[in-house]
Amino acid sequence: MAALLVNDGRIVSRKLYREGIGDRRIRRTLDYIHAHIDQEIDVCSIAAAAATSPYHLSRTFRISLGCSIWQYVSRNRVQLATGLMKDSALTLAQVASMSGFESYSTFAATFKADRGVSPARFRSDL
Repeated sequence: MAALLVNDGRIVSRKLYREGIGDRRIRRTLDYIHAHIDQEIDVCSIAAAAATSPYHLSRTFRISLGCSIWQYVSRNRVQLATGLMKDSALTLAQVASMSGFESYSTFAATFKADRGVSPARFRSDL
């Protein structure tokens, strides 16, 4: 979860996932994913953080969020990359690395599948 400073000086937490997810293991999973989105993560480490088995986690995650763990991770990495692309000092390879993608080719394919355009085209349209 992220904290936001409101205009009147209060700090409030911003939910990075939809309300109504009551399963604490799913909440722990989402917290772990968001904390490690820019790093290499695997189902076993996510499951360990959620204190459940990888199989059970995959099944309950899909039921709770309507997508697989990897679809969720990919979408969030693309979202992170989209924000990083606004910094023209960063190359697209650096953006890919900082977003947690193993390679630029994986980043480009995932980005195009999610946004419908290549990262280079997206950046040129900014």
